Amino acid sequence: MTDETRDPEEIRQTRDRRHGGRRLRDLAVVLPVALLLFFLPPYIRIFDQDGLISGLPPLLVYIFGLWALGILASALLGRGLVRAEMNQALESGSEMEGREPPEQPHASERET
Repeated sequence: MTDETRDPEEIRQTRDRRHGGRRLRDLAVVLPVALLLFFLPPYIRIFDQDGLISGLPPLLVYIFGLWALGILASALLGRGLVRAEMNQALESGSEMEGREPPEQPHASERET
């Protein structure tokens, strides 16, 4: 099916899905670098003070809070990347009309 015979709204949605996947991949590269910047001494020194937050030093709360935030952001980003890949695979699969999906090996046949 050519672009001329497709609905303009469908073309726009396809383009947005492709760009969305690209944006997520870009974010997957930027996220670790951005998180690493927050572990540099200028930011660490802000929280390296006396006092307690719920019985814990502020530096400890900052480091583990940032670490947990990084894990959460990575999980959400990974979920988005999987969805983008699935959409792209479904999209390319719809263009290959008449073809059957590749056969999946049985669980006992898979390599570990």
